[in-house]
Amino acid sequence: ARENLTLNGAAPGAHVTRREDAVWFLRDEAAAGRRYDLAVLDAPTVSPRGGVQGIDVQRDHRALLDATLAVLAPGGAVYFCTSHPRFAPQLDGLAARELTAEVIPEDYRDRAPHRLWRVTA
Repeated sequence: ARENLTLNGAAPGAHVTRREDAVWFLRDEAAAGRRYDLAVLDAPTVSPRGGVQGIDVQRDHRALLDATLAVLAPGGAVYFCTSHPRFAPQLDGLAARELTAEVIPEDYRDRAPHRLWRVTA
């Protein structure tokens, strides 16, 4: 993450990067009252978690989005993407807009490798 910040011209020292379980991170940030303007939620299709039930993006995406929205500042946005081949979004009641068509390269139009939404708080 720090290398990507540098490659994109952002000062790594001005940004916080953390590597930890997203569910625990979101719980701790909400409890601490921290708020963010922007979040990127790129959950794997399936992810085992040592000793506990793993994340399944189809089953868990709404709970992950709700937890992410809980730490967004008013007007903030979360970009949510998945590469699940048969993903069926459950976004009822959210201010969500699918951006997939805008970000998939022309040569992938018939076989999108992922889908992307912008969800606002």
